[in-house]
Amino acid sequence: MADAFIYYRLEGNGTDVNATYPAPTTIGNRNTLVTNLIANFPAQILMFTIPEELIQNIGMTYENNIKDAPVSNPDGTRRINKQDNGINFIRWTYRGRFRESATDLKTLVNMAVRLQVEASTATNSSQFGIFGFYTDNTTLKPFNIDPTNSIGLTIKGFGLNRDGMAPKVFDFDVTMTFGGTYVGLP
Repeated sequence: MADAFIYYRLEGNGTDVNATYPAPTTIGNRNTLVTNLIANFPAQILMFTIPEELIQNIGMTYENNIKDAPVSNPDGTRRINKQDNGINFIRWTYRGRFRESATDLKTLVNMAVRLQVEASTATNSSQFGIFGFYTDNTTLKPFNIDPTNSIGLTIKGFGLNRDGMAPKVFDFDVTMTFGGTYVGLP
């Protein structure tokens, strides 16, 4: 079973959150989601199973959209006014490696080049991003995101490198960005 995975949901093919493809909030639901995606839609899941595929680093960056407005008064007083324009972005960066990576590389590339959102007119569409990420080694909400009709992730970009002497070992990094309403931690 995967230790971590990047996956996507589509309302159009029935992989939106439902009993067959539940949110991975428990071990049982995680196993059901992974098993059913592998059996029915293997191209919709990129699994990291130690030691073949490994996520070595997960980073989250949150940035507010704060505008600075410098003001100089005629009397020489200097100050900086602030304007809070909400959130600028939330970005996750995943770094790791693939060994014997032919199918993993193909899955990652195909995920990146596909349409990243669904039309907002469908009831359960992933209009803010079709992608989700789950890892077993943390239950913290900032790192585990399941796409729904109100939140989701999109793949902003990825990089692949082949370094070192080991054949068929590729380092990768994937950058994903958040869409929807972010409410912070419960």
